[in-house]
Amino acid sequence: MKWNGDCFPQGMDNQKKDEGSREKLRKLVHEFDTAMLVTLGAGHPGRARPMALAKAGMASDDLQNDQLYFVTDRDSQKVDEISADAQVVVAFQNSRQFISLSGTVEVTQDAALIETLWS
Repeated sequence: MKWNGDCFPQGMDNQKKDEGSREKLRKLVHEFDTAMLVTLGAGHPGRARPMALAKAGMASDDLQNDQLYFVTDRDSQKVDEISADAQVVVAFQNSRQFISLSGTVEVTQDAALIETLWS
């Protein structure tokens, strides 16, 4: 699964400040290895489950920037929920800091990407 989201307010006046905030967020995300993925649709108020972060494409690397990647069984209930409503919340927390992001998630069956993320 690939999370796509804009973590920052639209229309910020100071683009340098926005890019500084983005870079701070990118570095912070790399401090976490597990997130809570909250699905919001399929007739329920929200379901949360821990997910191992397979890859954070939130840095200058080989994957597209500002995306998070999770690996899951394509026959899981969360995939059914995402098919019904792709809006999700992804939350990270440790004893000193937290991040809460909202956006959409996309289920992909790209074999090359899955191989990269799984290894």
